[in-house]
Amino acid sequence: MKASHRLLSALFFLVFFASMAIGQDSSAGESKLAPTDSTALLNISVVDAEGKHLKIDYMTVKGKKNGATFHFSRKTSPFSILVPNGETYVLTYKDLGGEEGFTEVPIPDVENVVMNFELAYEPPKIYTLDNVFFVSGKATLTPASYKELDELAEVMAFKKEMSIQISGHTDNVGDEAPNQRLSEARANAVRDYLIKKGTPASRVTAVGYGETKPIAYNDTAEGRQKNRRTEVKILSSGAN
Repeated sequence: MKASHRLLSALFFLVFFASMAIGQDSSAGESKLAPTDSTALLNISVVDAEGKHLKIDYMTVKGKKNGATFHFSRKTSPFSILVPNGETYVLTYKDLGGEEGFTEVPIPDVENVVMNFELAYEPPKIYTLDNVFFVSGKATLTPASYKELDELAEVMAFKKEMSIQISGHTDNVGDEAPNQRLSEARANAVRDYLIKKGTPASRVTAVGYGETKPIAYNDTAEGRQKNRRTEVKILSSGAN
């Protein structure tokens, strides 16, 4: 499942780990929940490559057959819930860039089950802003860009220690020097928009690469369109 307005186009790396304990309590989670004859205690953790617990934008746990649904929003793991036994649950999660992913969690139909699930997540460092557009040949943002940039501004407001770099890229149509200037101006236009929306200027920089970093061949219209892009590079993710 993909978000309709996603900030990420890069692939993300996900490692899934699961363990089951029967008749045991667990220290994971915030509450003193306990499994029963008909419900299992599901403990979910989201960690980085170093094992540090991460904060997610949202996570939904939904039964494939019974439709039981549980929501977590802007919360740091671990978290715990009681779910009916004998069901497979779909965990749908969204990182702070906007990318969605999912995995399935089978719960056995036995008594007093404690399930511990760990999602080890390594966020990508460079994102393409797929829905940011400019007037042709200019550094003027079109209104169609505002929603995606507003979402990025919300991420920056939430991740108060995150710092980013906005980079502008062009195709190779025209002369190199004007393309370089255009890419710089477009990157700065995005930076100015974020600052206007409340992002501190010290946390966002802008750079233009012109036509020097293509990601596709410039000999087709499709390739040139891919090369005309705006990217976000995470320089520091901060502690929150």
